[in-house]
Amino acid sequence: MKSHLLSAKERDVGLLVREGEESLELDGEQAAGMETFLSKAWFSGTHACHAQMLARIREQAAALARIAVPPLDADFKVLMDESADTLNLTVTETVSMWELLGRACIAGIHTCRAEITALLLETRSDVGEEALRWLEERGS
Repeated sequence: MKSHLLSAKERDVGLLVREGEESLELDGEQAAGMETFLSKAWFSGTHACHAQMLARIREQAAALARIAVPPLDADFKVLMDESADTLNLTVTETVSMWELLGRACIAGIHTCRAEITALLLETRSDVGEEALRWLEERGS
């Protein structure tokens, strides 16, 4: 699962870095800084999703509200502030950067959800056996 997550991060964040470099016309140091913040936003999304999935599995609606939302808000606010201070962009460029941070976070959420769902399917069902049973039922 770890290698799948890291591959997805490289894909998702890489696309956003290239988009940000082009649209914001960043120098090398700013681009490296932006990549760091986008990676942090992506991981923030995966952490929030992980907490949500655990709460759903445990069927604790109160824990879902308490665990998933506040840490994501707090983490994301810190990323926004740090990126604005570190990258030294204009106001318009900063807003564009924040939009990229949001997209990185959402990509992390989607990746985490897909990986956990796949893991649950693997551990709780035998897809091959189900497919064979389905084929046998169709054949009779």
